[in-house]
Amino acid sequence: MGKLKTTQKRVKATGDLAFKKVFGSVGNEDIIAGLVNDFFGFEPTGVVITNPYDIKVYDKILKDSGGDFTKLSQTLNDVGAEIINGSFIAEMQMNKQKLFLARTLYYVFSRYCANYARNGNKYDDLRPVYSLNILCETWFDMDECAVKLFHLYDEYDNIKMPIDYLSVAFLEIEKTTGYRNKHQECWKRFFLGEDLPPDVPVYIRKAEKYIDFANLGKEERRMISLEEKARADYESVISTAKDDGREEGARLRSFDIARNMIDKGYPASEIEVITGLSEEEIKSL
Repeated sequence: MGKLKTTQKRVKATGDLAFKKVFGSVGNEDIIAGLVNDFFGFEPTGVVITNPYDIKVYDKILKDSGGDFTKLSQTLNDVGAEIINGSFIAEMQMNKQKLFLARTLYYVFSRYCANYARNGNKYDDLRPVYSLNILCETWFDMDECAVKLFHLYDEYDNIKMPIDYLSVAFLEIEKTTGYRNKHQECWKRFFLGEDLPPDVPVYIRKAEKYIDFANLGKEERRMISLEEKARADYESVISTAKDDGREEGARLRSFDIARNMIDKGYPASEIEVITGLSEEEIKSL
């Protein structure tokens, strides 16, 4: 048996477009079902993607924003699906943001409340919400476990509610331990663009092939190349900010960094976190 043919280029699944294409494309419901089963421990049925991927949506947002890729990351880095068992949300988070956890819970509770009286049955229409957040940086410093799964439960007896309405999971892909099954570690390797083991589940292998550069359309290739360049620029700004933060007189440099980020169209909330400047100082620039 000959060697497998190597692909032209491996696209990182952490990119906004690639993430949305894999988990938001109609026809990939089996990939979502596998993801839910691997992190929440049940096989969902009747998966329906609620905000399908469409390259035309990317193109329109990019054109309307004058080429500002931050508009894409703010709009299209999450996926959602309805299942017989409830609702599923997945989001990719590239960089630390001060209010990320608050925003995560806001989305979870909003999705939960959106089902109220959906079929005219008020509270009977409320269903569980399962939220998976893939984190590219370390958030939980209490241990080295890559996977966290939070429920509503009684902390004294460690008993979950009879109906587990809210389940919020986090996958920190930079951590190497704490995976609760081998499929979770396969997902970590997939998101990092690493080689997958031969016995990887068929739905993860399908996800890998779906964003093989050779299998992308011409417009998708162009968009991903532009997206990667924008991401590299962003990481360069962050790296500069962190380095300068260790030196004397870093505050003066923070103003330069803030101006640079403003020119590139970054949100004021991110500029505030990275530079340490106040909202008023940023508005004055």
